[in-house]
This record gives sequence, C-alpha cells and structure tokens, in this order.
Amino acid sequence: MGIAYQLIDDILDFTGISASLGKASLSDIHQGIVTAPILFAMEEFPQLREIVKQGFDDTSNVDTVLEYLSKSQGIERMRLLAAEHAKLAADAIDALPESKTKSCLSRGKHSKILVKSS
Repeated sequence: MGIAYQLIDDILDFTGISASLGKASLSDIHQGIVTAPILFAMEEFPQLREIVKQGFDDTSNVDTVLEYLSKSQGIERMRLLAAEHAKLAADAIDALPESKTKSCLSRGKHSKILVKSS
C-alpha cells in the first residue's frame, strides 16, 4: 500500500491544492526532485531531458516541464500504476489469515485517496 500512497502523493504534488496536501503544491519540482510523472512525460517528449538536466532554479524550466506534463500521459500513467500497486497490496492483504492485523490493513486498502485517484 505504501508504494500506491507514494505514487498518489507524486500525482497530488502536481494536481492537488496546498491546503489539502499538507505541503506546497509543486514542492518536489521546486526542490529539484524529478518524480515519475515527469519521467513519463520525458518518455513522450525527449526534449524535456535537457530542460530537466538544467534544473528548476529557472522558473521558465518549471513552466516548460509543467506544460509538457499537461500534454503527456504522465499523470494518467501514475494513476494506473498506483491502482495496480493498490490492487497488489489488497490481494496480499486478502491472502493473510484472519486476524486483528488483517482487519486493520483491510480498512486501509479502501482509503478514499486510493479509490478517488484510481
């Protein structure tokens, strides 16, 4: 489930509202962190590699990356990947023997953030 949550966090960094995130929107890119949505966009638009290589101190680089990201399938691919990891985790939880631990884990697998984002 942890991988799915991290993938959703990466999506929300681009699509979420600061107040709901508990951190500023676009905080990863402003810290120079290249997350999977950007990597996926780079697969579609190889010209992004040079911009990413230059870094994000120049706000025009951030704007350019965001423009390409909006044209790409990066966010959608992340949603699909998160859903896949959430399903793998849910299947692993379902395979556990009945216990209090399984019950607690089962409640987490139906998290609104995962359901809403997939």
